[in-house]
Amino acid sequence: MLVPKTIQVGGHVYTIRFNAVKVRDEGRRGLVNHRLQLIELGSERSESGMYTTLIHELVHIIDYVYNHNDLSEGAIDSLAEGLNQVLPQLGLELDWSEIPHV
Repeated sequence: MLVPKTIQVGGHVYTIRFNAVKVRDEGRRGLVNHRLQLIELGSERSESGMYTTLIHELVHIIDYVYNHNDLSEGAIDSLAEGLNQVLPQLGLELDWSEIPHV
């Protein structure tokens, strides 16, 4: 499955891009900025690590849009790891070729 350059959650369209330096400097694997509607991912991880990071940031956005930030970081981590285990078994492999590097 091709990872799109943008993704819509509710009425909000978020841009997805790799920004390894910023993400690494922040001490994280990925970042979401709701004001700029931007997901930034580190690209220095394994394929499964990047998959989990994207899912993690998407769960943050879903929580923000639909749940008003009620999920803990631990709950978001658990959901991301669980989805990372289950989704590839359904054939949902990710193609990152369209995602720009900053």
